[in-house]
Amino acid sequence: MSEQIQSGAKTVPAWAKPSRVMAGSMLAAGLGFACTLSTWIRAEVTTVIDTSVIDVSGADAASTVSALALVALLASVALRIAGRRLRKILSVLIAGAGFGLAVAAYSVQADPQAAAAAQVSAATGTTAAANGYELTAMPWLGLVAGLLITLSGIWAFAASSQWRSGRKYDRSTRGQGSTHSDENPDEIDTWDSLTAGDDPTNR
Repeated sequence: MSEQIQSGAKTVPAWAKPSRVMAGSMLAAGLGFACTLSTWIRAEVTTVIDTSVIDVSGADAASTVSALALVALLASVALRIAGRRLRKILSVLIAGAGFGLAVAAYSVQADPQAAAAAQVSAATGTTAAANGYELTAMPWLGLVAGLLITLSGIWAFAASSQWRSGRKYDRSTRGQGSTHSDENPDEIDTWDSLTAGDDPTNR
């Protein structure tokens, strides 16, 4: 698809191009999800047998981080084919998911004992706390990823206003018998046309 996407007679600015917005949002969401696969907390526990260290992953320490990152990722993909109103909703959803992810990651740093409680209890068979907790850099990376996702949602909200409406006929001229249509519609145009009841194959 050509990068010269237009809205009416206006070329979309480079910063607002759909492919760039979607790629940036997906990268931020992917970073948030990837960091949960690594160890976030190392807890030293004592059992009746010996003392050992257990590794608590981000997915276990803050399961909401994985879920919110996935939500942001799916919403980022949907941006490419959504209609104008839905793009705004998805943008807000991405920003909200990023904020929630950042808060969840920070909560692990603020209280590693609570975040690792389930894994420590499973290892010791008691509800006692571990001897000590060591945080890795991953919770900080999760916090950064959450902030980046939030920013990408704001970016998408602003950029989507520059994208084409995707309608075969411009609303302002539809009632005047205008038959102008884009000879090279992109995915956004095709999807919006279908939702409006317009068959793009008849163009």
